Amino acid sequence: MTQEETQMANDSTQSADLKKCIGCAKELPRTEFWKGRGNSLQGRCKKCHVEFRKQYGFKRKPKERKPHGFKALEDETQKEIIELINGGELSKNKIAQKFNIHPQTFYYWCRKGTIH
Repeated sequence: MTQEETQMANDSTQSADLKKCIGCAKELPRTEFWKGRGNSLQGRCKKCHVEFRKQYGFKRKPKERKPHGFKALEDETQKEIIELINGGELSKNKIAQKFNIHPQTFYYWCRKGTIH
């Protein structure tokens, strides 16, 4: 093997040990990349990957959650239910029937502490 062939073989093994980061565009050793799916490696080096992940959370807007359960009822209805429960005049079953709420749902709200 000539010296040129040896140098070409060394260059090919060295380039196989290096990978280019898509974040910083540097050629780094393969140990500087986290493992991806299968036998592949991530496209960004560990440092760029961490920075990218930190920025990702700020780009997304949190979803607005619609009120559900007892809180989905109108404010006046909520106040009236609370007054009836605190008054103790009607049973929970009767209160549920009055507001057209399934009794099991109403009992669940009471057990869970949703109704104060």
